[in-house]
Amino acid sequence: MSLSAHLSSAQFADFCVKKAADGVDPEEAERLTQKRREQGKRLQEQAVRMRLEKLEEKEAYLIELKELSESKSQESGSVFRKQMHAAGFRTEVELEAAIKNTEVAVKRSRNRMDGIEDIEEKVIPTFPLVDVPDSELTDEMKKEKRRQRLMKAGFDARERIRIAKEDDKRQEEAKAQEDEQHRLRDLEGWLEQNRNARQVLLNRIRARTDRKAKLTDRRSRESQMRMRNIASLAAEEQPIKRRRGGNSEDTFGADDDDWGIYRQISRDDDSDEDLDAAQLSKLDETLLVHDPDFVAENPFEGGRPFSNTIIYRLAHGTHAVDLEDPAIQNQIQLNVERIRVPETLFQPSIIGLDQAGIVETFDHVLERFTEEQQSRMIQNVFITGGTSLLPNFAQRFETDIRVSRPSGASVRVTQARDPLRDPWHGAARWAAAQPDAFARSAVTRQMYEEFGHDYLLEHDMSNLCSPREREAYV
Repeated sequence: MSLSAHLSSAQFADFCVKKAADGVDPEEAERLTQKRREQGKRLQEQAVRMRLEKLEEKEAYLIELKELSESKSQESGSVFRKQMHAAGFRTEVELEAAIKNTEVAVKRSRNRMDGIEDIEEKVIPTFPLVDVPDSELTDEMKKEKRRQRLMKAGFDARERIRIAKEDDKRQEEAKAQEDEQHRLRDLEGWLEQNRNARQVLLNRIRARTDRKAKLTDRRSRESQMRMRNIASLAAEEQPIKRRRGGNSEDTFGADDDDWGIYRQISRDDDSDEDLDAAQLSKLDETLLVHDPDFVAENPFEGGRPFSNTIIYRLAHGTHAVDLEDPAIQNQIQLNVERIRVPETLFQPSIIGLDQAGIVETFDHVLERFTEEQQSRMIQNVFITGGTSLLPNFAQRFETDIRVSRPSGASVRVTQARDPLRDPWHGAARWAAAQPDAFARSAVTRQMYEEFGHDYLLEHDMSNLCSPREREAYV
């Protein structure tokens, strides 16, 4: 259960500032407090702007609805109905109801922005015919009396629910006030009481989680007890009917009441699961605000420390690190990216490139030669360049070549002794041995500025050196 899941944005900001201010000088703490206030002010201004934009949208929509309603006196009936249907209203009653609801919403939003308390006028319905004897009523009035009796029953039920909610609210307020007085009177005792209550909830949640896990195992004691309960509850139902042939007729499940067995055995503590989670979240929020040593933990992690979680190991490995170290906090963690980046050499499609990989390109080059030449070439594959220094690059390249060749083909891949500088050494030797050829193949500064960086001259060591390749290229 994450930290941010238990706190509102303001409370989380307070907690972060409080933790950040521990161990710093008063000036730094004051600077952090001022920064927090500025952030809160910006959030409030942003919320006001958003409410104002929504209010303007509601007012514009209300104007459109009123113009549509007023057009009834200016347009013919068919034209008005088409306009009303185009606006999403089937009848005039729906249009008038939408206008009324929008006016109420606009007024409420405007009052909220102006700081005016929205007091709704409560209309108490009356039922004058309920207490009148039937002998004094006509047939129509008797029908109306029955309707009023049903309405009164519904109204009384709603009133009882409202009164019960108000009583619960008053009790919660009194309990919260008593709890606050306890906190102010004895902070340590109050914190200990909340810690104990939280531990009880954690134990109950973990016990419930363990029990559910054991129920999935048919050999566990809990699962066997569950099956015995099902059998005993089913035996208490009506006896099984017997057919003439001696075979029993199992009708369990044909009656909806039979499924009450499963509801009865699953009723243990599942109904309290959401209530426990809500209470745990509330206690975590309270302790995070008032207890500087409290650290929220996920009850479904079995109480394991954070250093044993998968998230920690993916980010920092198996060794211990100081999470408060700024160097650790500003690191960029690479996990699968360490594999995906070099894998693009073999599968460019994983990053969206419609290109051939190096093994596919290698096979394409081999197809231009005879089988005998291919057999000799794959026995002398030479790789160089800085990319070949990737761990196990040569082994991966050899394995992929072997897979693409016939079974039993001999493949040998050799890596340069100095892959980073060997290309430069080779070009230097060629330039020293054949200076004229090097001069003809070199790109001058004038050529570079005129044709760009991707311009190359054709020479004896370029890819287009043989007449056959030149003809194929043309």
